[in-house]
Amino acid sequence: MAVDTLIDSFLRPDNPDEAPRQIVSLGAGGEEGARSSVPGLRTDIPTLLVSECCLCYLESSEAELIIRWFTDKIPNIAILIYEAVRPDDAFGKMMVSNLAARRIRMPTLERYREPGDQLKRLKDAGFSTVKILTVHDIFESWIPREEKARLDALEGLDEVEEWILLANHYIVAWGWTGAGFSMGDENGGMQRRRPID
Repeated sequence: MAVDTLIDSFLRPDNPDEAPRQIVSLGAGGEEGARSSVPGLRTDIPTLLVSECCLCYLESSEAELIIRWFTDKIPNIAILIYEAVRPDDAFGKMMVSNLAARRIRMPTLERYREPGDQLKRLKDAGFSTVKILTVHDIFESWIPREEKARLDALEGLDEVEEWILLANHYIVAWGWTGAGFSMGDENGGMQRRRPID
């Protein structure tokens, strides 16, 4: 929901006369695409990079190179990252252990352990404005009360405490540099957009 909200905000500029925009999924080509080229990639329009648990499976240095490849080429660029955090508390250790039992490793989780580390990651990558919220914070602050009630009636979530633990171990981080972006206010919440006619 949060990722969809941020992408929707990016795709619907306040001014309908603004330049076209593009979205690049970092899960659709990965390392090879970033080393050579991305077919059809334009560097002259605002671009949103999206990584929904994609970069986390690469070594941190490889993930940094991929992000840098785009930021070096595109002056008006934004990024949206959805990844796990907090591997050092009891829940995080269990999460990492469960992944390891399936021979899955998230190298970026080893480097960007806390939400603040993800903020630094985006600043170091050249994004001038960066924001971050846990999935739990997004649910609490962005989802209307009526929608929460509707979801509760559908799902009847029994283990609310477990969901809160899980939701506090995933973040959505976003940032941008250049012109054409207004994907969140200073508190991380979405700015209200006028409806599309």
